[in-house]
Amino acid sequence: MIAESWFCIYGVIKLNRYSMLLTKTAEGAIRLVLCLAVRKNSDFVPIKTIAEDTGISFFQLGKVAQQLIKGKILNSYPGPNGGVALAKAPEKISLYEVVVAIEGEDVFTNCVLGTGDCDGENVCQIHDHWKIIKEQILELFQIRTLNEIIDLDADDPLAGLVKL
Repeated sequence: MIAESWFCIYGVIKLNRYSMLLTKTAEGAIRLVLCLAVRKNSDFVPIKTIAEDTGISFFQLGKVAQQLIKGKILNSYPGPNGGVALAKAPEKISLYEVVVAIEGEDVFTNCVLGTGDCDGENVCQIHDHWKIIKEQILELFQIRTLNEIIDLDADDPLAGLVKL
């Protein structure tokens, strides 16, 4: 179950069971933007602070932040009092946008076994099973915004994703 693959430590999501689907860079990007989203303001936060909050190295987060800035997910403010902030409100940023800014759309379309394109004609051994799971993951990432992830009601079927 997808919901079992996520857990939250100190308000930051970490991918667990299904992390094979995303690189460490994409995982770091999700944790970075969620760290900003839980702050509920648009202040610029130094990368060093985010590194301390998430446990991700300062250098890795710096590289991730550059990609998210290029992908228009983050804004940056240079200088000693600078940092990064979400470019849009958390309710306007989907998990899909974050991952695509880092990985490109191929992460949601490529074959899970790495055999290339798994289309209707050239399929891998698990194509039929994986297609169903992939569509569910894609839908989850497209419809869930950062705000929804951090503010899930206890009655929401995805409430198990985040424990703040």
